[in-house]
Amino acid sequence: MKIRPQLFFALFFGLWVPPFLVGTLTALSYFQDIFIHQKPEPLSSSATLSESALQTPKKAPLQVAILLSSGGVQISEAFIPFTLLTENNTGIQALFVSHKKELIPTTGAISLLPHATLAEVSQPDYVIIPSQLDTDQKEIQEWLKTRLLKTKGVLALGEGVRVLAQGGWLNQ
Repeated sequence: MKIRPQLFFALFFGLWVPPFLVGTLTALSYFQDIFIHQKPEPLSSSATLSESALQTPKKAPLQVAILLSSGGVQISEAFIPFTLLTENNTGIQALFVSHKKELIPTTGAISLLPHATLAEVSQPDYVIIPSQLDTDQKEIQEWLKTRLLKTKGVLALGEGVRVLAQGGWLNQ
């Protein structure tokens, strides 16, 4: 059976194209809020963290310091623990901590702004050390010397183990 081209195009454009277009437009309107993002506000260079934000929550007095090197960090190893600890109102206060409050480069396309400096975090309950792009940070080593033995635990991820090794913590 031979189908004439006119009949083929009439069936194709009459029966297949309209449902496809309706389905596509419906899906696009449904997912528009998810896939279309607003332009973010620019970061202020004078952004400061209020004193109340640095205080430990009253529900669960656990403070976790995620150390960031000024030379940069592995984005997934810093951001995933932060997200897991702070979502669902766990009451855990996770803080990005560095020796300066300046943008920290990452292996991703974004930079992280620390919540606090090393001097502002007196004694965290736990310390997370993600992969540091520059493991030779004297400020971090000095901070660890005075606080690491008093913490409940430390978690070094990937190249973050080098920070512990350089401080001699793995020899004990």
